[in-house]
Amino acid sequence: MGAGSRKDHYMQDTGEKYIVFRLQKICVERGRSISGTFHTEEEDYRSYAKERGVYSDFQKSPYKSNIDLHCENFFKKLIGLYPDQKFDFVDVEKEYRDLKMKGDFAIEFEDGRRSSISLKNYKGGFSRPQLCSGTWNSFINNFLFKSSGVGMFEDPINKGGERWKGSNREKRNSFISQLGHGHLAEAYAECDMVLDKIRSYYIDNTHAEFWDNVKEDWKRDCKQDGLKAAKIVCAAINKLPPTMIKERVLEMAGLNGVEELLMIDDKNMMCSLWNENYRTMIGRCKGCKVTASVKGKGILFVLLDDEGEIIDIEVPFTLQKNGGWYLPKEVYEGTKYHKKEKVELYHGQRRPKKVRELATSTNTYLNLQKAGLYPKKRAGAK
Repeated sequence: MGAGSRKDHYMQDTGEKYIVFRLQKICVERGRSISGTFHTEEEDYRSYAKERGVYSDFQKSPYKSNIDLHCENFFKKLIGLYPDQKFDFVDVEKEYRDLKMKGDFAIEFEDGRRSSISLKNYKGGFSRPQLCSGTWNSFINNFLFKSSGVGMFEDPINKGGERWKGSNREKRNSFISQLGHGHLAEAYAECDMVLDKIRSYYIDNTHAEFWDNVKEDWKRDCKQDGLKAAKIVCAAINKLPPTMIKERVLEMAGLNGVEELLMIDDKNMMCSLWNENYRTMIGRCKGCKVTASVKGKGILFVLLDDEGEIIDIEVPFTLQKNGGWYLPKEVYEGTKYHKKEKVELYHGQRRPKKVRELATSTNTYLNLQKAGLYPKKRAGAK
């Protein structure tokens, strides 16, 4: 269930805190909790939602009803898998995002282990979950450099050197030259050019002051620039060592077995902790090879082994306006004061601060249905 607006984002984050509270409460009630309390988790969930004004809406949302539908079954399967263990459930979303991990909550075991769980909570089905996102340049960077926090990377030449920002073009170009990946310069230059072009046109151009003036231009640029970048980036990536490609693709799709995945919708649940088909897929991925080709305006990665295709991953290339124009659902006459921008704005007018977050964009989609990991008919919870 994607977070398409600030409110959606808050609702999604509330859901991540709510599932920690619900599971911890069940754990305490069943006498399987290490700490024996759930009050901190409950207060964290309630205060987060109330402070952001989404508590009432969350109570009626699929974010909550999906969790309520599956929590008991999740816990039942967990204690079936670990019959002699006690647990605690903890919210790790902020901690793990800073480490570029995917986990939203973690299971802490009595024996000291911790299992990171990425939660995907969908209204219309999780046959094609979104797993990670970024910019065109960060997409390439992650094949070459080791992450050191959001937007930051380790110095690949001087171990223990200062971290550097991935958007630093001069440093980036120097590194790719020293690492022997100079062939990527053309792909980076294309991505830089598109970013500079769209920022100049949509941020600085008076014609772009109102969304209605440029929405068709935006649609065209998303399609044309996305396709051109996908072709150039795909060709550049295919010149990298296969092991480098495989390592990054498995990491970005969460198929390296480092973290666990829990996906729920209004009928189905799939958790990598016990789903045998998913665990078999992870095992096959260890010995797979990866192909990359252009599909639509993006890159299609296909994972294969001697038995055939394992799964495919789509990474569309597009542009992200990031709320750069004020477009609330309710159309109004005249202007309204925007608290964050601290200016009066007409409906559809460019937001002076927010528009500067315009960026290129990639997402990562895992085709679970094609891999046989999601029922073609969503017949019931399991």
